[in-house]
Amino acid sequence: MPHRELKWEILVEGLMPTVFLALLFLLLFQNHAFAQANGSTIRVGIFQNHPIVFIDDDGVPQGLYIDLLREIANDEGWDIQFVPGTWTEGLERLRSSEIDLMTSIAYLEEREVYMDFSHENVLTMWGQVYVHQDSDIQDILDLQGGTVAILNGGINGINFMDMVGKFDIQCEFIVAGSYAEVAELVASGDVVAGVINNVHGYEQEKQYTIRRSPIIFNPFSLLFAVPEGKNSHLLQTIDSYLAKWKSDPESPYYGIT
Repeated sequence: MPHRELKWEILVEGLMPTVFLALLFLLLFQNHAFAQANGSTIRVGIFQNHPIVFIDDDGVPQGLYIDLLREIANDEGWDIQFVPGTWTEGLERLRSSEIDLMTSIAYLEEREVYMDFSHENVLTMWGQVYVHQDSDIQDILDLQGGTVAILNGGINGINFMDMVGKFDIQCEFIVAGSYAEVAELVASGDVVAGVINNVHGYEQEKQYTIRRSPIIFNPFSLLFAVPEGKNSHLLQTIDSYLAKWKSDPESPYYGIT
């Protein structure tokens, strides 16, 4: 019997390092999974839509939504990693889960297939038709037979095409990769008009020979979004902060907006 007990002691002693390493690996894996689940590092898609979201001349992400997100991240201990790209690249990265969060995005039913949205509105915007400073376009009917520049995948372009279709106005469309490109096409005379959101349009007016026409349409809210079925805790946390801040005139929300 003592001989058998000695053999068990030797066996247990030999297994101890293996058991210890296994437990250590499990603990490290759980900690890593916990960190991911709690969003300690969050990849955020960012594109040029000054002054709402943009990268400045020094390569630093800036803008209304970025400032709000930084405030939340500081409180929650999130590590934000900004992923720059075009608007279309941001949508595709969200669809493929290459990023965890997208800012300043409008709700569309077809987008629900691959993304989930926050609920608390930050900013309400609308579509604005821009024309050359020398243009005499005053009414949507003046666009009959003209060529109009729109942003690839942008809510304003989608709404505009729907609107002219309802009025049976025949237009050709040029799809641009950015609002700056839309403004360039209008200023150069390559198109008779361009569709830009009202906030970003003010910025483009300073750089190009374009002006706001009286044609405005489709107000919409700009929200946050995550890949469909993922990162719901991010949206819940963001909504919670925004709802709390809106009820407090001294909160960061009113200081930033």
